[in-house]
Amino acid sequence: MPRPNSLGLMVLGDAMLDIVTEPETESADLEYMEVSISFQVGGSGVHLASAAADMGFAPVSLVCSLGADEAMANRTIKAALRAKGISLVANFVEDCRTGITIIGYSPTGSRILMTEPGANRNPLTDSVIAAACAALTDVVVVSGYMLFRSTTRNGTSEIMRQASRQGSLVVLDLVPHSLHQKMSLAELRSSLDFVDFVAGAFSTFTAFGISIETLLSEVEGVLAYWPDGTYRFANRTESDVIGEFQDPIAPTTPRGMSERLLIWVLRNYVTSQVHLAGTLPG
Repeated sequence: MPRPNSLGLMVLGDAMLDIVTEPETESADLEYMEVSISFQVGGSGVHLASAAADMGFAPVSLVCSLGADEAMANRTIKAALRAKGISLVANFVEDCRTGITIIGYSPTGSRILMTEPGANRNPLTDSVIAAACAALTDVVVVSGYMLFRSTTRNGTSEIMRQASRQGSLVVLDLVPHSLHQKMSLAELRSSLDFVDFVAGAFSTFTAFGISIETLLSEVEGVLAYWPDGTYRFANRTESDVIGEFQDPIAPTTPRGMSERLLIWVLRNYVTSQVHLAGTLPG
């Protein structure tokens, strides 16, 4: 198959502005804490698209929802995507802010995430769905957040359906890890009708009551990270541990780690390279 730089990749996912606070001292006093604050682009969609651009996929596009105003969050996200050469297929929502996540770290390393999804909650409009379908690429990666919310599920499913019909490789990232609380197993399996490759935590598969062996009867490949810290990639002919990496949902794990891991495995998968080769980019 072609090298990644000749393969296009489209992401369906959230776009957020992350406001990250980190303590400036080691004091355990949580009543008053002086912190440093940084503003970073975030959201599963942005992380996946950024990783794809970094790893040689081209062209890369992101289908997401943003507030219609030109507030800081909107400008920051668009500038970051533009800097990486990522095309934007945006659902601009009037009278709604772009999503914001506040990530607060404590001196002990634990963190708390508080999210206002904002525009991400809104359904994709017919015009955005049509534009996405017209721009479909070799690979389409879908963040589970787009299926997690009932408001975005139908539009996302339609793009997945069209991508599958066109022959795109469709990949589903099963996030958030509480996805099973918003979708039934029957709804998940219905979505898998259009999916070639699934990624997620072993605990997520278990919560749905579906085994990796069963998944492999419905999709071509599965990437699962296990409680013991190992990452295992399996397709219908083989299964291997691809390495031991820091738990992507641990408080100390850098944001976007699980998305980068998925794109890294996908990059090797779609190029027919041995998936043990190479080093996970930082």
